[in-house]
Amino acid sequence: MLTNLLRTARARLFPPPLLTDTYSCDRCGLYVKVTDHPDRVTKILNVVARHDCKPKPKAL
Repeated sequence: MLTNLLRTARARLFPPPLLTDTYSCDRCGLYVKVTDHPDRVTKILNVVARHDCKPKPKAL
């Protein structure tokens, strides 16, 4: 019980550093910059990487 209490207190006092990552799609121009906790950045980028890509029409 004491170990769990100390672990919880340590997690609240010293949170893990935030991780920043980016994703860009060359076909449609989507650009996403994510700053979040390390365990969530990869989940968010996996969702973004599977986006329905609709390429922009090219200007003449």
